[in-house]
Amino acid sequence: MDKTKLCKNFKIFDYLLRYRSHQLFRTRSLVRCKQKRKKKKKKMGGFSKFFNEHLTTLTCREIHKGISCKKQALNTFIGSPIKSLKFLAPIAFLSLLPKIRTLNQTDLQETVRNYLIASLAFSMNGATAVCLVCLLRNLLGKLTLYTTGFIPCLLSSYCVLLIDTNAGKAAANAFYQCFIESLLRRKNVISRTVSGSKLIQTIIFVMCSGLILHGKREYNVKEVWIAAPNRLAAPNGEEKSKIHCHLHKDMSCRNHLWIGIRNYFLTGLVLDCASIFKAAASQPTSRERWSKLKHFQLFSAPLACLYIALYRSTHCFLNQFNNFSDQINHALASCCAGLCYFLYPQQSLFCFAVLQAVQTLWQLFKIENSKTTNKCFKFFLNFSYRSIMYPLIQAYLAHIYVMKPQLCSRFTVQILDNATNDQATAVMNYIQKSLQQAKNYPS
Repeated sequence: MDKTKLCKNFKIFDYLLRYRSHQLFRTRSLVRCKQKRKKKKKKMGGFSKFFNEHLTTLTCREIHKGISCKKQALNTFIGSPIKSLKFLAPIAFLSLLPKIRTLNQTDLQETVRNYLIASLAFSMNGATAVCLVCLLRNLLGKLTLYTTGFIPCLLSSYCVLLIDTNAGKAAANAFYQCFIESLLRRKNVISRTVSGSKLIQTIIFVMCSGLILHGKREYNVKEVWIAAPNRLAAPNGEEKSKIHCHLHKDMSCRNHLWIGIRNYFLTGLVLDCASIFKAAASQPTSRERWSKLKHFQLFSAPLACLYIALYRSTHCFLNQFNNFSDQINHALASCCAGLCYFLYPQQSLFCFAVLQAVQTLWQLFKIENSKTTNKCFKFFLNFSYRSIMYPLIQAYLAHIYVMKPQLCSRFTVQILDNATNDQATAVMNYIQKSLQQAKNYPS
């Protein structure tokens, strides 16, 4: 009996010790979390305090390097359209590639018109933002934390939406992608897990590939993607009669695969050449240009080849040797094509896939609920969210580029610099230099 009591007492004592240690560990964890929050609040408060103490007294001439506001506005309104034309020229050229064999005068005129309107809207966006920074500085008598980039870019973004709808859609998609890239550059658990694991990115890219190609094939969703979906060349009754490939009536599977690889390789090669020549043209000296050209590497061409090869070969193989329906075979093939990301990983491609998948999912949701009779739900489906989300995201990206440039990708910097005639980088460099020189502000 004594031994039994001793065992029970020992178990109770052991349980109390474990409970006490668990409570101590939980208390220490809570204390650490509170300390981290206090440090974060202190840092944010310190940044706002430093900005109010040191940067509110800055004049426009100091930011413009001795140039008056009128001269700076004139330089921006002249330089921004030129930079916008150069920046959007490769995109306009790539839009002509799919219809190069059947190109006529009407299509060419339409492409040139869209290119000029988009360049005008893009340049007006940046030039208006630069002018609004000076205007708000003169009206308020000082710079503030949010009139340096956030509010001017928020107001100037409506220039794009008012000038042209297609230009507004293209600008919104570009800034949406930049916003996803900025989220992946943050230091929280989710961002670190996704951005640090190629396997997780590949799995997400596979699901995005399947969703996008499904939406383009079954619902004719107009989203830009690496490859066009395979169309069913036979009626459903003929398809169920026997197992063979119905994707191409007048050619074999081998020719179908070879034509896809050839066409997409040439398209990717043009894209690679355009990117390397654009990068070389931005170098200041001829020596650096030749150095850039010597380090030319293919990325888009092999990626497009591998993607279309996996997609078409898997789809043809499953249609020939699988008794499932063509929709299931297509879903498997489109997901299998996304495995190419594992060999050619790139964060911008990953963010582009996530963006297109989200937009495709929203389009499918709208199509499935298009026949609803509920007026509130109809208003919810037809409301133009772009007119709210795009200005906020553009303003947010401009703000964090000036205050925390490490969160912005190179693509974001290129967009902001080309729109503002490099004024965004000039403001960012001046503010970051002031932050580094401050003795009471941690670098």
